[in-house]
Amino acid sequence: MDSTYIIKKVNEYLHVATGSLSDWLSMLLPKATENWWEECVLDRLSFNQREMAKSKNFSKLAEFDLAALLRIADKNWYTMRSFAYLPTSERECIRAMQGVRNNWAHCGRSLPPKESILHDLEIIQCFFEQLSVSNDQLIGLKQFKTEVETGSMTPGYCHADDEILQADYAEDIFFWKVLQYLFFKQWKQLR
Repeated sequence: MDSTYIIKKVNEYLHVATGSLSDWLSMLLPKATENWWEECVLDRLSFNQREMAKSKNFSKLAEFDLAALLRIADKNWYTMRSFAYLPTSERECIRAMQGVRNNWAHCGRSLPPKESILHDLEIIQCFFEQLSVSNDQLIGLKQFKTEVETGSMTPGYCHADDEILQADYAEDIFFWKVLQYLFFKQWKQLR
């Protein structure tokens, strides 16, 4: 199993998490207060997140990235608990997801150890179950976890490298065919 595939799959799951959290917050936050957008969203963002939201005229939660949505969920936890049953364990999962998001947003050239990847996938699974993400997504995530557990991890190897080599080879063939064509064309003129 190569690093590009693992990074791609984890990022796909983080993208699903972003959409699911956006939907979940869109259901709950409007019940918190009449002025929920200002009080529960904009006031809960970091300075940079708030400035970006204002400069881009964000008007719905779906426009925010995962980092901002996780922050909004965490900072509004007690507000949402006043009208919805939200166990403390679910807040802990939200906070753990902040760590997962940071791990993969700031992933260097080499992958984290297999144990860290599996730990992050466990947290994503818990998060998916908490937000009632579709069964298909959960099954896919569990299958991917099994692949990571049983597959051989080869850090540094990447199928993209193969694609680049194939593209270089195709360019070389094209170059030689053009040269060959020009040579025979000129050779015919000399005859």
